[in-house]
Amino acid sequence: MIRGMHLSSKAVLSLFVILLPLVSAAPLSAGESAAVWSRIYQRAESYADKLDVMTNIVGFRDRGMIPLLEQALDELVLASGNQRSVQDRARYVELTKLVVKELGNMKVEGAAARIFDVVSIVEDPLLKGEAIVALGKVGAAEYAGEIAEILKNINFNYDTSRDRRYGEIVAFACVVALERFSDPVGYLPLLFASMGWYSGMSEVKSRAERAMGAILADPTEILRDLVVNDSSFVVKLQALKAEDRSGAPAANKLDTAVAALGEGLRRSPRNAAEEIQLGQLRIQALEMIRREAMPLDRAVLLVEQVLYLNYQIDETLTAIQTLKALPGDASVQALIRFLEYQNDRYKEKIVPSDYREVNATIAALGERGSEAAKEELLMVRYTGWPNSVIRESEAALEKLE
Repeated sequence: MIRGMHLSSKAVLSLFVILLPLVSAAPLSAGESAAVWSRIYQRAESYADKLDVMTNIVGFRDRGMIPLLEQALDELVLASGNQRSVQDRARYVELTKLVVKELGNMKVEGAAARIFDVVSIVEDPLLKGEAIVALGKVGAAEYAGEIAEILKNINFNYDTSRDRRYGEIVAFACVVALERFSDPVGYLPLLFASMGWYSGMSEVKSRAERAMGAILADPTEILRDLVVNDSSFVVKLQALKAEDRSGAPAANKLDTAVAALGEGLRRSPRNAAEEIQLGQLRIQALEMIRREAMPLDRAVLLVEQVLYLNYQIDETLTAIQTLKALPGDASVQALIRFLEYQNDRYKEKIVPSDYREVNATIAALGERGSEAAKEELLMVRYTGWPNSVIRESEAALEKLE
């Protein structure tokens, strides 16, 4: 009946909708149903009509429609860039997005190459993003390297507000896909995305941070290399924080923290901003070393150096607490030497602006309970310190008793 009538594609669609209840009443196999829909889709001439038909097809959630969806995507890829009007271009994008999303939802692995073609040729960020997410859904891990490269480029390249919007949409899709792939090739781009230029509203940074844990439980090898060899103090700090968040064994975290503290002491800041960054790196390393609390003389030697930097009191106090937490005689001796240094300076009339350092040192020695600290704690009484400091030393001596 339809063959003998010269109807527009819209008329064909309308007629099909009217007859649909009658057609549905007849027992059609999955293959017959897909064939009917395929003929209807092929008769639709405009993108508006094809979009209407495809919306109905997708609504069935019928795997029998997969060949039709794959054929439709083939045609859409070939037609890319051939739309004559803005309206046709918009409908083309919506139609392609609909097909790509359905193939992803159905996890059609065989459609991966077609979907990646969409990623490669389209510029619309929403369509490109949908195609990248679909690759993740179908489990096309063979494209993990390409998606990681896309994210890497976006991490380091944006100039205008348009590029920013485009970048955030596509970057988020890359993060989602890389998380699904669980391929280590995605770890570094995800790390740089987690510290990148993206706005909080885009959720790129938070999602990338979550995805890193899904990809590698122990990323120590990658992160330690950044801590030691990257020239950026910001990258060193973020790599150390990522190691701290990771599921790496305690010994690996400690090793990375010690390496970071070494870098924080070895490097020289060129400006005030870098001085702050190095301080943050040292504090992060100190806190990790304190938390792991393993006997390691190499760590003690580095932590002791922090005591004499005279930068920020918070750093010194963190170093004191770290030495207090580290087991073994080496950490006690480091605290005794620092108290001796403070006693000597005070006898030379070099008065500190803040007494928290000396009080923290005395309290730490009292907590450690080592008889080796007794002599230097007694010296506090005869050095001329204020009464508050002397009382702290007496309390520490009582603990030694």
